[in-house]
Amino acid sequence: MTTESSVSGGQSGFILGSRIFFDTGAGWVQGINGTAGRIELDTRMTRVLAAFACSPFSLLSFEHLIRIALDNGPVQGAHHELSQIIRALRHALHNIDPSSIYIARIPRLGYALVAPVTEQRIPGE
Repeated sequence: MTTESSVSGGQSGFILGSRIFFDTGAGWVQGINGTAGRIELDTRMTRVLAAFACSPFSLLSFEHLIRIALDNGPVQGAHHELSQIIRALRHALHNIDPSSIYIARIPRLGYALVAPVTEQRIPGE
């Protein structure tokens, strides 16, 4: 992960791949250069995508992602909840960039973000 420090002020977040900006504070994703509209993420989706963005190409276990997504909440049905969150994230990212796969499932182990990530600060709107 690289840091883009030449742009000051404004929002901070991550560029996923080469086409998606993820605003970690506001919880939305959007195509870069107006390639797609803004998609609002719920709190759980934002937490999980932020964890992925901080550890690109790294396996994040189901249990780790469940703790992040559910904020250490109840675990009954947690794997199903995580599957729904991942499905919704994949759908949102696909709507912006249908030509790329961003989240891969590693059977019996967890998930990984399989796209390069660049930390970015952009000027305020």
